Amino acid sequence: MNRLREQQLRFAGHIRDPERVPAPEGVEDRRMAVYRELFFNNVFGLVSSAYPVCREVLDEAAWTALVRCFFREHRCRTPLFHEVAGEFLQWLAEHGPESPPWLAELAHYEWLELELAAAEGEALPGRDLPPQALAGMRLEMGPLTRLVGYRWPVHRIRADWQPQAEQPVWLLLHRDTTDRIHFTELQPATAWLLQQMQQTGATVAELARAFAREAGLSEEGAVAAACETLAELCALGALERAD
Repeated sequence: MNRLREQQLRFAGHIRDPERVPAPEGVEDRRMAVYRELFFNNVFGLVSSAYPVCREVLDEAAWTALVRCFFREHRCRTPLFHEVAGEFLQWLAEHGPESPPWLAELAHYEWLELELAAAEGEALPGRDLPPQALAGMRLEMGPLTRLVGYRWPVHRIRADWQPQAEQPVWLLLHRDTTDRIHFTELQPATAWLLQQMQQTGATVAELARAFAREAGLSEEGAVAAACETLAELCALGALERAD
């Protein structure tokens, strides 16, 4: 290895991990300190701005240590600054701390809000459809709607409240015509309907009856309940007619 390459590797290694990798020979520590602070602070700012709630629920020392660990251990595959936060999410899911156990899901929830805010596509206007008219319709989620399930109630986590046990939750996130992001907590039955809707293209009534048969419920009651719930989601602009 030529000397220039060796110096470059030592330089990069020291910036990533100044406690264990010595600085290149012949470089003043005062100068190296500028680079150490500049590189880490850039990454710290990018990650912190993407995950403000994660930062809030951890104390500042723990959050700084977590970002420092990512900075030291992860080799980003993107040269784009705005994609670094996405790499942090992947690293957190694969190599992040085991405690708190909900941290990776909370980060995913925050990232999903960012993804929706930047996603291309046309937001759906809310449509007030009579519930009884939905039975024979095929519906689909809009291009700016996301359905996601978590083991933890991530949408409720704050500095002054964290769950002590798993509480599975289904959330529907969508961006409206004013570019605001909304989330709706769903019953598991509604989440099932939306999943099947995307996969089968069946009508609301067909899906509701299939659910009722599996759950041992009244088919007529299931159809009525499904129509009421899905009409509300259409009014929010989260769903649209597929035909």
